[in-house]
Amino acid sequence: MNVGDCFMMSVPPKYDLPHLWIVIAAPTPEDESILAVNVTSDEIRAGREFVLNGGDHGRIKHESFVSFSDALLIPMSSIKRLSGILITTEKPMHFNLVNQIIVVAKRTASMSDEKKTRL
Repeated sequence: MNVGDCFMMSVPPKYDLPHLWIVIAAPTPEDESILAVNVTSDEIRAGREFVLNGGDHGRIKHESFVSFSDALLIPMSSIKRLSGILITTEKPMHFNLVNQIIVVAKRTASMSDEKKTRL
């Protein structure tokens, strides 16, 4: 997966509501994991650090928020294993938006320093 790639993924505890995820760091030779952030309509949980609008991606129909606190390092082996089960690939996010998300991700207090080192 590459920076800007998007996928829908259901997450615990119920695995019943897939969310859009955006890859903000690709795998490296040292770490085969991607770093992805979640897009949600839950403003209280995500805050307004980065707001997306309907149409910014085909899956975004209304004002939504990038949840940096939900950022995940996901091994590519897990992506491959869960593809078609809990993960469905989507069209990539526009390059300019992804770059803006990465700028905010680097300075947010909502994401761990460990994850920020991947940016």
